[in-house]
Amino acid sequence: MPVSPNAAPPLILGPDQQVPGAPVELYRQTIPFVLQTAGIAEEIEVDAASALAGQFLAHVFDVRPLSSTSLQAQGDKTVLVTLLAPRRIRKVKTSAGAQIGLHRVDVDKVVEEATVTLANNSAVTPTFADARFALRRSDGGNLSPAQVDLLEVTSFPSSPRLGVTLSGITPAPEPVYFWQGSGEIGQGGEPADGQIAGGAALADALARLLNRHLAALRDAGQPIPAQVEAALLVESSAPCRFQLQTLTLVYRVVTASWLGLVGAAAQEKQVLRFSDQHLDSATLSVALPAAASLQSAALRAVISRAAPPSTAGQANGTGDIFPPPAQTAGFYVDHRAVALAVTPPAALTASGVAVAVLPLSPDLALQLALHADAAGAPAGVELATVTVGGEPAGQARWVTAQLPARLPLSRQRVWLVLRAQTGACIWLATGDTTPEDVAISRQDEARGLWLSQPRGVLPGLAYRLLSPALAGPPDLSTPAAQPSLSVSLAGTPLVAGIEGDTHTFDLMPALAAYLQSGPAPDLAGLVYAPLAFRAFGLRQATVYPPRLAFSL
Repeated sequence: MPVSPNAAPPLILGPDQQVPGAPVELYRQTIPFVLQTAGIAEEIEVDAASALAGQFLAHVFDVRPLSSTSLQAQGDKTVLVTLLAPRRIRKVKTSAGAQIGLHRVDVDKVVEEATVTLANNSAVTPTFADARFALRRSDGGNLSPAQVDLLEVTSFPSSPRLGVTLSGITPAPEPVYFWQGSGEIGQGGEPADGQIAGGAALADALARLLNRHLAALRDAGQPIPAQVEAALLVESSAPCRFQLQTLTLVYRVVTASWLGLVGAAAQEKQVLRFSDQHLDSATLSVALPAAASLQSAALRAVISRAAPPSTAGQANGTGDIFPPPAQTAGFYVDHRAVALAVTPPAALTASGVAVAVLPLSPDLALQLALHADAAGAPAGVELATVTVGGEPAGQARWVTAQLPARLPLSRQRVWLVLRAQTGACIWLATGDTTPEDVAISRQDEARGLWLSQPRGVLPGLAYRLLSPALAGPPDLSTPAAQPSLSVSLAGTPLVAGIEGDTHTFDLMPALAAYLQSGPAPDLAGLVYAPLAFRAFGLRQATVYPPRLAFSL
């Protein structure tokens, strides 16, 4: 908000601007300004780039009309003058036309010899300053108060200070002061006397005042006004002038809520839940005024993994982390393959498979494969092979095979085939005790047939179909650097800073581009930018309201 220094003459902090009821002599003027909030500001940032420059100057005025000034006759030849405070006498004009002497007064006695004698209606030289003194004609003639036509004084800024306040608020908040001079300023006549420059201090004081007010409104459950009326306070303990040279405010509206939502919902975090079995997605939107000029924007999300990292667990090649198998029962697997019918719960893209096994011999080498279904039995070529050896017998573990290429799967039955090239193992059962439609077959190598196997009380065999990681297979040596959550805004991927499970996304470039594309606002003047979340191996992501800073 620029204010032109040439738009107005200097402010007069004259006797008419004296603050009534102040415990000490105080003069005040204000420079009003308005800050736009759009009714949504939760905080206002005032930039240190704001600028303020001005100068306190002396003020010359006639003290005769003031109620605080007393001119009393003391006999026929003396006029006793009493002022509110000591002032420098600049000029005296009388209808008598004679030279005038300025006499000191000791209690009630006028000193006979004049301290200063001056020509009628001429500037006083040398300096004479007092709050109580006498006027006498130099020629000894009569002089009455009615003959004094002008009594001009020069008043200098005294302990001047600058502050900021808010207008139109009851009760009025306490002002915040950010600059104060010491003693009287300007008596030396130097051009730089009374000069100030305080943009950064003004910014800090104004931000504290505004945010204290906004917090009070929130605590009282009151709405945020569309604009806030504020003012620059200019004060002095003596009459003076203030010449404003520059006033520029650079400020931003800050929000940390889901704009467009009402009440407590606007402040609440959003919990997105995902399937931990495959790549999953969810959507939200970020709203802001269509007229906003964006300065910064960030979104924070805290992820909850499908299973927390544990030294007892094992990590697979695509970044999934599984708890150790808890079962010891299952199907015996040797050179005769065992096949499990698998029907994906939803369409997905598989990048690998994992099975839970209990090795029965140290020379165990396993082969895993996915086959299509043909008349209720496995058919097709092996899609992946993994060899595992040298594991201690009797220790349950997960074995993972990475597919050579990503494999799209629909909700159609496929077969997961496990064969021991050497040694033997138990393909462990799941921990689910609810019977399901599970088909298990064992291959009769002599006849090349797959024979259906009764599963008895076993609910099924433990396996995982693995979806691809969002950015390729992660480096498990630095898991914190590998995001398992990606977000895009209006199709533009967002860059995330990651610390543990906390992802902080920079919305600024994508959101600024979205605003420039000219989306249509709603009736409240808001536009909504779509956010798309894609997650793998997560149970949920807790998304906090975005923090936006913008000017209007």
